[in-house]
Amino acid sequence: KWKKRKRNQVEESTYIRYERLCRLHILPAIGNLKLQKINTLTVQNLIDDLASEHNFAKKSCRLVTTIIKDVFRRAIIEGLVKANPVQEIDLPKESESEMVIWDQPDIELFLSLRNERTRGKYYIAILMALFTGMRKGEILGLTWDNIDFDNNIIHIKQILESDGSKISKKTKSKSFRQV
Repeated sequence: KWKKRKRNQVEESTYIRYERLCRLHILPAIGNLKLQKINTLTVQNLIDDLASEHNFAKKSCRLVTTIIKDVFRRAIIEGLVKANPVQEIDLPKESESEMVIWDQPDIELFLSLRNERTRGKYYIAILMALFTGMRKGEILGLTWDNIDFDNNIIHIKQILESDGSKISKKTKSKSFRQV
């Protein structure tokens, strides 16, 4: 019931992320339990397992707790439970892995790749990201009519959803961007 109601309250990309977390992680772990039997320890064990066994980052664990907390918030409103067991969950510490950012020598090495075998199939997409600052979904959502060759402008009017299912007209900013 929660998923059905949530589908009408959030953006589709957010709903897809919620649905995937529910289907792959939350329901297999605690979906067979009655709401009244789920307590703080049950949810804490789920979060600990996601962090240690599935390498979930703190942000992903926070999203799982947000989902479960919202399910219980709704269950309280509907009189199904009296308390929300997700209030005192400890999230894992931040991951120590750092984002790898290319420096000038990395960019020069990439640009020096001459033949198709060494460049790889994503060469053009990476070039576009380097020179325009476009996001992955923006690059993958491009169509030929988004490119103004006469004025050397790319119009970002749509994105490819993160799950690859469809093109969405909802870009990060309210109106389309030009690069």
